[in-house]
Amino acid sequence: MAKLAFLSDIHLSSQNPLCRKDDLREVQWLKLAQVYSRAIEDKAKAVVVAGDFVDVACSWTLLPKLANFLNSQRGKIETLAVFGQHDTYMYDATGRKKTIVGSLAEAGLIRVLGEEPLRLDNWADGWSVYGASYGQQPPKPGKGSCVLVIHAPISNQELWAGQNYFDAKKYLAEHPGYKLIVCGDIHRSFDISLGSRRIINTGPLLRRKADEADQQPHFYTLSLVDETIKKISIDFSAAEDVISREHLERERAYDKLIESMQTPQQASLDSSTEIKFSDTLNEVAAANRQKITPSVVRLLSAITGVTLEETKRADSKQKAAAKAGRSSHVGDDRTQPKGQSKNPQRTAGKTSGRSKS
Repeated sequence: MAKLAFLSDIHLSSQNPLCRKDDLREVQWLKLAQVYSRAIEDKAKAVVVAGDFVDVACSWTLLPKLANFLNSQRGKIETLAVFGQHDTYMYDATGRKKTIVGSLAEAGLIRVLGEEPLRLDNWADGWSVYGASYGQQPPKPGKGSCVLVIHAPISNQELWAGQNYFDAKKYLAEHPGYKLIVCGDIHRSFDISLGSRRIINTGPLLRRKADEADQQPHFYTLSLVDETIKKISIDFSAAEDVISREHLERERAYDKLIESMQTPQQASLDSSTEIKFSDTLNEVAAANRQKITPSVVRLLSAITGVTLEETKRADSKQKAAAKAGRSSHVGDDRTQPKGQSKNPQRTAGKTSGRSKS
């Protein structure tokens, strides 16, 4: 019985997240291996990733490790994917071929889904899979049973005030040509039905943030024969054993400190108060008089177009020093014995020159 396995937002990384007590850089490969192993056990022909396969689009550390892993799966199961924003360097779609996912696609280790359907007739008649990477519109599906894999902010609920997202049930209703829509990007799991059609999000495979502590890693498989969808869980440790919240307390304390520094200043301002950039810059320059050299002060003046008081002060000091230097030279001339050179080295040179001739 041919099947497809779906998951999203793996976010493989070479950095250990702040919230992890263990080393997720090692754990992530065990989790990924478990997904592929259980997908193979369930007769899946391919693992399909709905974007954000990696956390950073380009990494010389991560690329060979992922390449070795996917190469070890060759002949057992295929890997299909769309690009998430984390898979896309600087969110620039034109440079995707130079990323980790793009490089692995060029090497034949990943098949990137897109507007042209991937026909699954060799696995099951009449099935096609389409893809929409981050920033792309979903393609218009053809006939037969169609699956859309998309990386976009599709959610079953608002996760924070003012969040801009597509409502999952409405999105499913607006795309009736797809029997199944698999979405990534929003790190929340949901499974919504509309008649015989469904839209699913597995949520993140790895708990990289403290607010994901309650996430239970899993993936779905779709039977291409009887169209059943099954949820398969992945082994995971209790949140209290691997997730720390200490950094959240530090962040909250920092936010309060910043707020306390800003509030008095904001409270003292009213509509009649005028803040001048030149005044502020002068204050900064004066406060750092011992640290900022006159050349830096002049550079600030040139860049900002503001004549700083510190510039005037530095110029005055320079003029005074120059004047004092001239006075010193004049005094030296007056005390010089008549007929003696002011430059002994030049005199010595001339003498030595005459002696040689």
